[in-house]
Amino acid sequence: MIKPAFIFTDHAVLQRGKPVPVWGECDCDSLIVSFAGNSVPAEVRDGRFEATLPAMQAGTRGELRFVSDSETLALSDVVVGEVWLAGGQSNMEHPVFCTEYDASLVADDPDLRLFTVPRRTCYTGETWGFHFEEMQAEETPWQPCTKDSALSFTAIGYFFAVRLRKELHVPVGIVSCNWGATLVENWTSERYLAADPLTRRALAHDAALPAKDAPAVLAEHAAYQAAMKEFCLSYNAKALVEEQGVHHYLRHCGPNIPCSEAAALYRRPGVLRESMLARVTPYALRGVIWHQGESNGRADYPDCKEWYKALFHAMMADWREAFRAPELPFYLVQLAGCNLDGAQKETWVPVRTAQEELGREPGCRTVISYDLSEADNIHPAQKQKMGERLADAALDGEYSIEKPWQSPTLAGCVKQGDTVTLTFANATRLVADADQVPAGLFLYREDGTSYEVSCRPEGNTIRFIIPEGDSAVAVGYGRRNYSRANMLNERNLPVTPFYVGLK
Repeated sequence: MIKPAFIFTDHAVLQRGKPVPVWGECDCDSLIVSFAGNSVPAEVRDGRFEATLPAMQAGTRGELRFVSDSETLALSDVVVGEVWLAGGQSNMEHPVFCTEYDASLVADDPDLRLFTVPRRTCYTGETWGFHFEEMQAEETPWQPCTKDSALSFTAIGYFFAVRLRKELHVPVGIVSCNWGATLVENWTSERYLAADPLTRRALAHDAALPAKDAPAVLAEHAAYQAAMKEFCLSYNAKALVEEQGVHHYLRHCGPNIPCSEAAALYRRPGVLRESMLARVTPYALRGVIWHQGESNGRADYPDCKEWYKALFHAMMADWREAFRAPELPFYLVQLAGCNLDGAQKETWVPVRTAQEELGREPGCRTVISYDLSEADNIHPAQKQKMGERLADAALDGEYSIEKPWQSPTLAGCVKQGDTVTLTFANATRLVADADQVPAGLFLYREDGTSYEVSCRPEGNTIRFIIPEGDSAVAVGYGRRNYSRANMLNERNLPVTPFYVGLK
């Protein structure tokens, strides 16, 4: 019996220009793995095998063959190209069919290939769930992109891939590995979480919960799964989107979904690292695109920004080890804004700041999405723009194709009398969006109150007047969990949220 890891199927995409690990299970003593004229003996031990194919050029095609003394297994239509993993929570999970998108970009493309890591916990192989549509933990092979398969695939991942295909002219494969409402620590091994006092908080919290393998917990989980399965089999998300429209559906996503504390089993530290990510490591990748952070906002953590950065550093180190890629790059989407339940919740602000700071570190870049915010929607509908901004950042960073991906960032703040002048990098001209009325700039007082001020962009600067006698101590843009912030540079890239003191 030869059983390659489940990510090796017909239509698979192998990463170009890098050694390609190929692994799985077998009951033989020796095994040869071959592809496109390369034959490599596998190391076989304790019922498992692994071989490493040499680096190959994009466009190389053929059968991936596994040959033992008693058996031959051949996978057809395997191709070499660019492979990226799309990770995170619901905004990465968000499928194309419930977004605003250019319909001409959703089309058949046999060299754009899609793979979904089944969403499952450590406790069952059949994990029913619901977010934008019903889902189940079924193993499915690589899919050459068709219009139908694209519509249910991660929208950010799909439009990222479309842009890469257009620019690189090579096969592209996207591995979708994400789950709504998840935390960074769910995707990080306990060994890495234990290595830092900040990240150990996640383990301490988990230790206070009921044992995850307790019979009562597993019984509750089984009952929840039965109720979720019944719900999913009776629900047609695509029909509702067509009937209600994208925005209505997103604001009322999943009415009357079964609820249970057992639903949170998959949110225990390290669980998805072992039940999902580990199943595709060490598959050869070019990099990771990531949209997550909504669930990691903690109002009770005064050091939430540093906490999130520590968690993300632990996850990146863990994944780089698992994928055997010490410089594996991560491309992040900074959180948009959302005025949940009509209240100004500030829990996302430190996470957003952490993401912006992470993007300045080696091996990590962050694209800004605050201009795509929707006041009453945690899932902004304009995922196409997010995917394309990530693609431009990756084209610039990984493929040396110069692209305008960097948003304007605050470079200087000068106060002279009652006039404040803000200067921005990555911009020669700042403009307001289609409304033509600049918005989103707030003054902050020592007592924590704030108010919006009118401003006037001039080239790459913004000027405004502090009202006479006002005790403003700082100025911020996009600092709130949600505000209408609409300033862009000449390339239609949004100003990066900021907060700076006034002297």
